[in-house]
Amino acid sequence: MPLKKVAALAPGIYTPAVMFFAVRLLSCLCLLLPAALRAEFATVWTLGVHDGTPNGFGSVWGIFPSPGSASVLDDDYYFAGDYSDPVGVVAAAEPVNQADNALASGDNSASQRYHFMLSAGQAAGAARVRFILHHCWGGTPADRGYGTHEFTVKLNGAVIGTRTASTYGAL
Repeated sequence: MPLKKVAALAPGIYTPAVMFFAVRLLSCLCLLLPAALRAEFATVWTLGVHDGTPNGFGSVWGIFPSPGSASVLDDDYYFAGDYSDPVGVVAAAEPVNQADNALASGDNSASQRYHFMLSAGQAAGAARVRFILHHCWGGTPADRGYGTHEFTVKLNGAVIGTRTASTYGAL
């Protein structure tokens, strides 16, 4: 609505200086509102120790179809939870050494699936998820140095993010 029409509705209130201040104040409130509504992230699960090595994880052992098992070496790692058949109830998370220590191509598995349960509050419509992947020891026979590695994260089969790494660090 043009300033003249607004001023005609309430004479003397909407001067250009007041309008400028109101717009600036509204802009500041809009910038601050998301920060006020933002909740802090809470850790749902972690796997391994961030020490710059894949020590503690198991060796890459081949390609296995989903859903895998919580009691054998495969491409599926299960945290505690009540999963449907054929997995069923997993009383405690698998040992860390049942998770691959590498995502390798060729004859080895190029994927690792992590299964975890969320509470109703954690899975609510406004919930946000953040995955942090600490990768180390990059490189391929075809690339000099660290190489280029693409990581894709899926949640319930839907891609929620893809990142490319060409140096050591966290994604």
